Amino acid sequence: MNAHNAIAVLTSIEEVITEHGQSKTFTAFLKQEASLAQVPNLFTEEGEVDLEALKAVKGEVELKVTIIPKIGFGGLKLGSDKAKVNKMIGDPKSNFKKTKAGKGTTDSYGTFHVHYDEKSKVIAFEIWLDGEGSIILNKKDIAKMKYDALLKHMKDMDEDTVVKKGEGFKSVKNGIDIGASSDKKLTSIIVASSDYIKSLKGR
Repeated sequence: MNAHNAIAVLTSIEEVITEHGQSKTFTAFLKQEASLAQVPNLFTEEGEVDLEALKAVKGEVELKVTIIPKIGFGGLKLGSDKAKVNKMIGDPKSNFKKTKAGKGTTDSYGTFHVHYDEKSKVIAFEIWLDGEGSIILNKKDIAKMKYDALLKHMKDMDEDTVVKKGEGFKSVKNGIDIGASSDKKLTSIIVASSDYIKSLKGR
C-alpha cells in the first residue's frame, strides 16, 4: 500500500477511537483497517489499539515518500482526478488559484501542493524542501541535501539539467523543477510532465 493510503487508513482509525473510544464493537473494524495499512502490530495483548504505536507508525509513513519522475510521488499520480486524490489523502487545508488568469486550481496540504488543470486533473505536485522527513529521488534521500549535492544528483540523472539564473535548476527530460533562493537555499521540488516543466516561466 502506498504511503498516502496508509495515512488515510491510520487517520480513520484515530477518528473511530476519538468518536467511540476503545470499544470492542469496533475492534474487528480497526484490525481490518490496520491490516489494510499493512501495520498489524498496533494492538495490545488486550486487543486495544496502542495509541503510541499508532502515532509512531503514522509519523514514519508521513515523513517518507518516493518521487517517480513524470509519474508522481508517494502513490499519488499525475493525471488523477481531484476526487481520487481527495479519497486517498483527504480534503486539502486550503484551495486557491495559482494566478488570477489560471484556469485550474491548487490544493494545499501544508507540506505540498497539488495543481489541477481546468478539468480537475493533476498536472503537477509541488513539495516543500524544508529538511524534514525523507524524500527519495532515484534511490537517494534528497530531503536534507544541500544545493550543490542535489544539483549533482540531478545532473547524474540528466546531464542536460539547466541551472536557472542561480535560483534553482530543472530537468525537462525528467519533469522536475527545483526551486531555490538566491543564496542557494532549496525551497521546493515540482514533479510534472516534461511539457509542464518546459512551460514554466521565471523558473
